[in-house]
Amino acid sequence: MHTIFRVLGPLEIARGEEPVPLRPAKQRALLAVLLLRANVVVPVATLVDCLWEDSPPAGAKGTVQAYVMRMRQAIGDQDAQLVKTRPDGYVLETAAENVDLHHFHALVTRAQASRDTAERAATLREAVGLWRGPLLDDVGGVALRERIPDIPIHSEARLQALEQCFDAELQLGGHHDLLDELHSVTAAHPLRERFWGQLMIALYRAHRRDAALAAYDEVSRRLADELGIDTGAEIRALRDRIRDDDFPLAPQAPRASAVVPSQLPADPGELPGRTELVDEITKLLVNPDERPTVPLVVLTGSPDGGRSELAARIAHRARHAFPGGQLHAALHTDTASVLVGFLHALGVREEQVPPEPEERTALYRSLLANRRVLVVLDSVADPDQVRPLLPGDSGCAMLVTSENDLRGLTALHSARQFRTQ
Repeated sequence: MHTIFRVLGPLEIARGEEPVPLRPAKQRALLAVLLLRANVVVPVATLVDCLWEDSPPAGAKGTVQAYVMRMRQAIGDQDAQLVKTRPDGYVLETAAENVDLHHFHALVTRAQASRDTAERAATLREAVGLWRGPLLDDVGGVALRERIPDIPIHSEARLQALEQCFDAELQLGGHHDLLDELHSVTAAHPLRERFWGQLMIALYRAHRRDAALAAYDEVSRRLADELGIDTGAEIRALRDRIRDDDFPLAPQAPRASAVVPSQLPADPGELPGRTELVDEITKLLVNPDERPTVPLVVLTGSPDGGRSELAARIAHRARHAFPGGQLHAALHTDTASVLVGFLHALGVREEQVPPEPEERTALYRSLLANRRVLVVLDSVADPDQVRPLLPGDSGCAMLVTSENDLRGLTALHSARQFRTQ
């Protein structure tokens, strides 16, 4: 009989149809961290940080061992078939479908691979329907949940899946059915332009043109008042088309879904002594808040300092936040060749690659517009190699490794630098 774990909302455990109670707060927090990283070893140091932050008790490692023992007993895992001890920590081993969070990500991946709009919409609706509330809603307080790794990444993945679901359902002509939900989601997330744009489309297709333009005015005001920024080019263009009655009232024929590249090197797994650094940089790249510029992080240091392994670990930790794909290249070759390779990875055929470097960069940035793509560049020598490959859409992010301090990127592109030694 399988044990089922649910974290997309309050933490729940069930064996078959029977709920399994787990009441002690520390044991619930411990289980939560293991579930978020199911099938990956979680170091004891990470568990201590999550449970006690800056003031762990004396003998914290032994206390964690005691918590694990009691948790195993509570969930019926006395023979340690689920929660297993490893030299550096613990791992909860179970199939993805037994943890609703990992089932959610599997469904989203399946939807993104589908070229059928109806199938994509149904699969995404099933995925977002797994969420019963905020992730781990009843595990400790806000301060504790902020210490648990990956919560912002998965929460952002939910919003992105909902955006993709709305896109597919609008494509199928479901604008009337979506109006109430879009009103609710823009109220809950008033700074996410994509939700507002979807609401504008639904209103316009429901023959409520003035309401669609009023929705644009509302998001424009909110962004100016709360962030001091203007609306993006995409939603401004949508506003102009709606204002000029130049937007199709009926959905257009579905197009083949964009190619989703997945070029990351193998995940090296947990890196001893670098858990906090991985967490910090992952959050910088994911950054679920609205941001006007592309997050850019540079890892500097010698090759034997493990900078490439660190970059690979961070990229895998962040990949769920970038459903548009992940691009990776080592800059041992010229930038022009890397750019052509990225265009091919994004679905551009050889005969479609523009002849001029500036045109290639323009096409590359157009393909990344309105998508969340992570770009990883390894062994960069100077800033000029990076600039043609820097996305133009702030939904994307870039991670760079180099032996050199790429000061030009810091000065002109607000890059954050970290030394790996």
